[in-house]
Amino acid sequence: MSSSSDILIIGAGVLGLASAAELARRRRRVTIVDPGGDNASSVAAGMIAPAMESALENTTRERAGMLRAARDLWPEFAERHSLMISAEGSEWRGPDAAAVAERLLGAGFAARAENGLVTTPEDWRIEAEPALKTLRSASGVTLVEGRVARF
Repeated sequence: MSSSSDILIIGAGVLGLASAAELARRRRRVTIVDPGGDNASSVAAGMIAPAMESALENTTRERAGMLRAARDLWPEFAERHSLMISAEGSEWRGPDAAAVAERLLGAGFAARAENGLVTTPEDWRIEAEPALKTLRSASGVTLVEGRVARF
């Protein structure tokens, strides 16, 4: 990291880039190290999924509330950076749908189970590729291609 940076972020997925853009907006000097190639945002298709994360982790109601609160910060951020969010919800297709629905309801999420399928309106998605492109060019952020070996 150069001495002209306040903060170093390792990884240039949507979360790393979004963090950098927000920190730069708050007048911090940010450097991102981007190893290149696929990243978590590409693989996860931009999911902002507090409900399904809570169901898969069988999390507490308190942690589910924290994940929901984090999700709720996205619309304002997306608007500020002209990013698109889809609030179409998500589906669970797999074994034990009733147990997944029960975990969702227990964590305080809306959910419905029918014919082995669980749906919840509480998960969103950001269009990952356009978001990555837009956030890479955020003002005040320096992007360095490379890998971090140690710090």
